[in-house]
Order: sequence, then C-alpha cells, then structure tokens
Amino acid sequence: MSFYQSRLERDLQRWQSLGFVTEAGATSIRADVAANSRKGIGAAQVFAILGAVLFGFAVMSFVAANWSGMSKLSRLALLLGTLWACYAGAAVLLARHMQAFAHAAILGGIAVYGASIMLIAQMYHMEGNPPDAVLLWALGALVATLLTRSPPALAATFVLAVVWTHYERMRSDDVHLAFLALWAAAAALAYLLRWRPGFHLAALSLVSWLVPLGHFVLDEHAHWIVVLLGLGA
Repeated sequence: MSFYQSRLERDLQRWQSLGFVTEAGATSIRADVAANSRKGIGAAQVFAILGAVLFGFAVMSFVAANWSGMSKLSRLALLLGTLWACYAGAAVLLARHMQAFAHAAILGGIAVYGASIMLIAQMYHMEGNPPDAVLLWALGALVATLLTRSPPALAATFVLAVVWTHYERMRSDDVHLAFLALWAAAAALAYLLRWRPGFHLAALSLVSWLVPLGHFVLDEHAHWIVVLLGLGA
C-alpha cells in the first residue's frame, strides 16, 4: 500500500467516525483508489527489499566477526531476538497498511532464520547432511509465506528450493524427486496468492530441476532431449 493509500485509510476512518462519510461511501472510495492505483513496484519498495537482504548478510557478518568473543547464551539471544524483532516489525507494519515494508521485514526475518540455522549448527558442532540445512531454511520461508501471505517470502522459498535440489544433486548424483514435493507446495501457495510472478518462478524453478534430468536418467546424447523439453516448458 502506498503512502497516499495509507493516509487515505486513516482519513476515511476519521471521517466515518465524524459522520462525514458513510460506510458505503468509504467502500466506494477504497475500490476506486485500488482500481486506479499504479501497478508495479516503486523505488521505495525496491530499496526496502534490498535493505532486507543486506540486513540478513549484515547479521551473519556481525555474528561471525564476533563469534569467538560471545557466550553461547549471547549468541542465541542475539539471533532469536533479531529474528523475532523482524517479525514483530512486520506485524506492526502490516497493521499500519505499509505492505511493502512489512514484506521486507518478513524477508529480513527469513534471512536471519537461515543465518541462525547455519550458526547454531556450527556452535553445537552438529553433523549431518548439509543440504538439509537449506531444506529447513526453505521450509521456514514456506511457513512464513503461508502465515503472512508475503510474495517476497514465496520468492525466497522458490530460490531456496532450487539451491537445495542442486546441492543434493551435487552430493548424491541422484534425480532428487523430493524437490517436487516442496515445489508443489510453493506452487500451490502461488496459486492461493494469485501472484502472477509466482507462477513464473514456479515454472523457472521446475525447468531448473528438469533440465539436468537427462544426466541422471538418459545417456549422454539423449540428455539434450530433456534440455530442450525443459526449455520448452
């Protein structure tokens, strides 16, 4: 929601309380403004999303730089406090109808969540399959999307899903059919949100999984058949 729309919403509520505007009139005004508002993403929204991504990297860099000088309790408090601060900020921004900045805060929370997974695993010397950490990160982004209906969170889910499947393939040299379950859940959310770029991301991520498929199930020459099918999809 733009600054103008946010200000108008506050004004409409005040005008209704004073009796200047009826409920039907306020509804008509909102519908007219929504129908004639400019589509797309403005500079403020772009910088907000970029800031959220950079914030996630900043948290990782700060914690990593000061890792040895912090106690385990301080590390956990910093990571969890930052994580919940992002989501609390997103809730406040959503309540104020500042959608773009709320989505940026949600994306920042997802970035901090991923950093927390990596750093806590390092702190407690956890061993296992490294791609599972990326899967956990992607599932967190998926849950955030489901709870907040945030398109940027859904975009992060698709990106992390692709990173996860390629990471798994590099380690196991396998088809990795498990990717399709995560992809289907993310694609279903794209449909639920009616977010058209989400459909594009679903197609691109599926193609990214499909193109290398010939390496695993076909011989060297037939691999190009799958490549062409994937690009055609």
